Amino acid sequence: MNSTHLKLSEVLRNLRRDIDALTEGDRDVINLSALFSIIGEQAAAALLLIFSLITLVPNIPGATSFLGIPVVGICAMMLIWGQVWLPGSLRRLSISRERLTGFLTRAIPLVEKVEKLARPRAAWIFVGRRERAIWAWALILAVSVLIPLPFTAMLPSLCLCLMAIGLMERDGLWVMIGSALGVAALAVTVVVAKALIGLLFLAL
Repeated sequence: MNSTHLKLSEVLRNLRRDIDALTEGDRDVINLSALFSIIGEQAAAALLLIFSLITLVPNIPGATSFLGIPVVGICAMMLIWGQVWLPGSLRRLSISRERLTGFLTRAIPLVEKVEKLARPRAAWIFVGRRERAIWAWALILAVSVLIPLPFTAMLPSLCLCLMAIGLMERDGLWVMIGSALGVAALAVTVVVAKALIGLLFLAL
């Protein structure tokens, strides 16, 4: 673990403090690529948490498969490149200073509440190829979210949320708990798939 690692809440507070310096000329907007460069290594984990929370909420049948695509994309990019790569069209997107300031004002207290439960520990899990292995396991769980089976998306989404919090705060315990629960999540998916296949054969 890098000794200069900052908590996500500290990164967001620094961003809110320096927001005027990021504003593009007279347009009063902030470029998305600039935001990613400031948030740094925690950007991927924060995005993973956001999209996993979305897939965790029950949706219209079949919608989770669509909503889970960004989760798969984030995990795949972190596994392959070690960072979230944004296409040029997305890098050029901007957000108004007023809207970003409002978002940060609401988000920082929520992040601080999460940080009371998570703290840097079990740093060995983030060393070398082990962190790449974390993203590989997260990718497997993310793909399982896409499988259009009833009652199978919520548990892996919860596991991804726990892992994302651990990645954001460099808390190996949260990552290990989320990873361990992920085994149970995949087992549930397999059981449900087998049951549905059995019912299908009985109906034929």
